Amino acid sequence: MGKNPNRSLVAALEAFKPEGPDFGERQRKTDDVDALRRSLQRISESNKTYFIICVALLLILFAGACLLVLRSLDHPNQIAVIFGATGISFMGIFSQSVRLWKEKVNSDMLLILAGNLRPQDLKGVVDILLRGHLK
Repeated sequence: MGKNPNRSLVAALEAFKPEGPDFGERQRKTDDVDALRRSLQRISESNKTYFIICVALLLILFAGACLLVLRSLDHPNQIAVIFGATGISFMGIFSQSVRLWKEKVNSDMLLILAGNLRPQDLKGVVDILLRGHLK
């Protein structure tokens, strides 16, 4: 059982790629391209939602850190701990949001290409993208 093609860009590309080598005898059907476009649309929408959640988490974390610092003005050691924990959390959330945004942009770009390329040409683009992701 393979990965769900609606969960990640690589899974959607792998679902579109044929199992064996292609020597030109298998033509891509429009159904395959439509399924890829639906998967890419779902991935893009879910990544947008997750990105918004990451931004909201950053804002909440920043507001919480500001409140904790204001409450701990008399205790410099606690402020240092707050800044340390906040910095680590910021970096984790920020790196996740960058990864989500990159995948959303790649999905959107491929979605546009899937609507404008012939199925045979799209297969070549998918093969190149998969080679880049699987390194």
